[in-house]
Amino acid sequence: MNGGHGRRLVEHALAVARGLGVSTLSVESDPSAQAFYERLGARHVRNASRPVCGEPRQLPVLEWWLGE
Repeated sequence: MNGGHGRRLVEHALAVARGLGVSTLSVESDPSAQAFYERLGARHVRNASRPVCGEPRQLPVLEWWLGE
């Protein structure tokens, strides 16, 4: 953490997606990582219900709009 590796991976994924003509890239995030993705330009669009060991859990779904 704090080495910039996560940022570089996300930036690379965004560049590849743009190059492929993808218009929206989504990620279901661990709640503790939501702020990281938002700092990289993602917007929270909804929550996804993903139970863990039978217990309810809500994961934030974040998206980048990449253009056309």
